[in-house]
Amino acid sequence: MINKDKRQKLPGSARGVLVKYYLFSWSCALFCACAPAGERLPESDRVFSDSRISTWEIDFSLDHWQRLWTFPDTPVPVNLAVDGEPVEGASVSLSGSVASAKTSLVVRFGEQIRGRGFFGLRRVYLHRPGADPSLIREVLALSLMRKAGIPAPRASLVWVVKNGLPWGIFTLVEAVNRPFLEEHFGDRSGNLYRLDRVFDDDADPQPSLEDRGADPGAYVTTPPIYELRTNEEDLRGQELTDLVDFIRALSLTPSEEFGAWLPENLDLDGWLRLLAALAWLSDLDSYPGLGGNLFLYRWPGRDNSRSGRRVAAIPWDLRAAFGRFEPVECEDADESCNRLAKNRACQHVTAEDLLSWPAGSPGCGKPRPLIDRVLALPEIRARYLEVFLELISGPFSAAHVEEEARRFYRMLEPVAASDPALDFSLEQWRANLEEDIPLAPPQEDASQRSGNAPRCQNGLDDDGDGLVDFADPGCSSATDDDEAGSVPGVCSDKLDNDRDGFSDGADPDCIAGRAESGPGVHACNDLLDNDRDQRWDGEDPGCDSAFDDTEHSGARSCNDGLDNDQDGWSDAADPDCWNPKDPNRFVPGLVRFARERERVLRAELEKLQ
Repeated sequence: MINKDKRQKLPGSARGVLVKYYLFSWSCALFCACAPAGERLPESDRVFSDSRISTWEIDFSLDHWQRLWTFPDTPVPVNLAVDGEPVEGASVSLSGSVASAKTSLVVRFGEQIRGRGFFGLRRVYLHRPGADPSLIREVLALSLMRKAGIPAPRASLVWVVKNGLPWGIFTLVEAVNRPFLEEHFGDRSGNLYRLDRVFDDDADPQPSLEDRGADPGAYVTTPPIYELRTNEEDLRGQELTDLVDFIRALSLTPSEEFGAWLPENLDLDGWLRLLAALAWLSDLDSYPGLGGNLFLYRWPGRDNSRSGRRVAAIPWDLRAAFGRFEPVECEDADESCNRLAKNRACQHVTAEDLLSWPAGSPGCGKPRPLIDRVLALPEIRARYLEVFLELISGPFSAAHVEEEARRFYRMLEPVAASDPALDFSLEQWRANLEEDIPLAPPQEDASQRSGNAPRCQNGLDDDGDGLVDFADPGCSSATDDDEAGSVPGVCSDKLDNDRDGFSDGADPDCIAGRAESGPGVHACNDLLDNDRDQRWDGEDPGCDSAFDDTEHSGARSCNDGLDNDQDGWSDAADPDCWNPKDPNRFVPGLVRFARERERVLRAELEKLQ
């Protein structure tokens, strides 16, 4: 169980700054004092707040933590507390692709919580910001969409503590499920489909909604690019039939009939608003670009007397919003990667392109029937441009976006410095509010390393035991000039003494400073501080995944507190950590992005109208 005396919540300075948010927001939620007279807020609004950062404490047993990584789709039980209040019956599973030991989670709540989950919620998502240096792209984009009348999930920023230690900042995102559908469409009986991309296939199959024939089997891939999320039991064996019916009608309805067919079968205004928002955000990790991160809901429609079934679109995973897009980069000899790059949409898009991404043609040249056929109708295209102008004159105006971005930054300022697993430096986080920064966390150029660096900071295995610098138990500090010593004999005899498949320096037990003594586990999944930098597993910046066999943080040389290239500068102060190697590969500053998008789009719309 969670020990209330040992829980580590927000850092002390952060708690002082945020106390007013806690008091205001919880009184608002508990007594509905912030709602207009006569209007009662949904119970689940207590969980999502855009004015405070709540603390989520998650405790795993070692067995459940390791099982989570072995069977990522199977929920494991956890002890959970939200702002100090225990939440019974919670479980978690991994969510999405696993790029780091600080990974995204699906959190499920048991029915024993008053029979209705957690404040009416059965499931939420904890998204790690990942390669977003601002940490707020997703929460800001979803907030803007909801203000624009788009049926988008609610989201908020949360501080997560894992097993008593800070895990960092996450984005809490509402699940798109039956309660969500009931709230936004007044009906939960329809079929909900998730459109997703398959990242591990160099053919890069995309959920483009292109017609592949009448056989639903032609739309099936592994993993699925189209997946039914409701009514699975009722439609077993026919999961995609309803979606295929819509896809074929979308492509095959004759042009002279398409204008009449469209509003009868599509929530047209909702789709035009979402498409305009995605285009403004230059989010190419979505349907207009790579094809995924979209839900389609086919239901009887708002007017139940209407015949037929309408389709509504719901956005998902906006971490690539505000122009954060990374094309595939391949070595010449990597044939699989080069095949993927050849097939992938938007492969030649640059950061400068994203700042001037056009409203009139929001795709990347690949077929997208839900865009191509819809915007080919002159009257619909005119309405789309009107909606675009409404957005940039309202919630998506540069002034409003800047105001909201600065507000989220003020909320994060007290806690960002305490996040142990930022992908970028704290200085780069602060700068990305307004300034462009390199697309990916770069490295200090070790080729300039001087020969007189301390042996525990020179990037070399000086004593030949398979361990480098501070990962070597012989190093007492980064300034130690001798790696030798403190290595158990069985960790330097070139034998796999415990028969776990690893020997000497490659054995996680040796990296932990112990003798080889039992079944090996990965250093980034053993609950130990193997490189003795006071961070371990998901908190250690040296862990790229739970399957890493070393926590050594050389790969994150711009966020390790060391002058790795011995040029007198370390981390964000080092010019190597700031200068993009390619001027067309950068993450736009949020304020600069908003101002530039408004300037470019107003000029374009003036010409098009």
